[in-house]
Amino acid sequence: MITMRKYAREIARFAGKHGRQCYDLLACAVEVARQYLPQERAMQDICAEVGAICGKQPQTVYQAIARAVKDIWEYGNIPNLEQVVGYTLCVKPSPKELVISLAESFWNQEDHETVEYSVLESGIPRRYGIWGRNISGGECCVIIAPFSSQREAARRMAERLNVEQVTAAMLKEWILQGEI
Repeated sequence: MITMRKYAREIARFAGKHGRQCYDLLACAVEVARQYLPQERAMQDICAEVGAICGKQPQTVYQAIARAVKDIWEYGNIPNLEQVVGYTLCVKPSPKELVISLAESFWNQEDHETVEYSVLESGIPRRYGIWGRNISGGECCVIIAPFSSQREAARRMAERLNVEQVTAAMLKEWILQGEI
């Protein structure tokens, strides 16, 4: 994941002992948590997904993230961490607090304009896709080429995208990762 490398570089700005595997798992957990924002996932779900990606047990992932938090707190650059998360830390954060705070910080740096999705109908024979427009009035247009001969399938997908408030950037990631 390209974005995970970006997060690893950001995490290195405040990390304690660089090069520890726990930081790779922390970066992966932040990426997983960021994908679900603005909704917040349970830490056990994040650890399970990271474990599936990295071939580790969820408990092992959680313990590694806890080690990263401890290492950051004891040897890391706390002022840099506070700058990234945007608030002052009075006590050592929990693994969940650190993962969610970092995910929210990185998510807030991205473009999150709300898009409204609808069914796109084309040609003969009838084929259906998805189109979206930016609700806030900025210029944004999303088109998923007609992919189905069933209007209901396209309607369900448009409804799902609207319910989950999927941004154009999120949709692009999903398409590139083969999730849609």
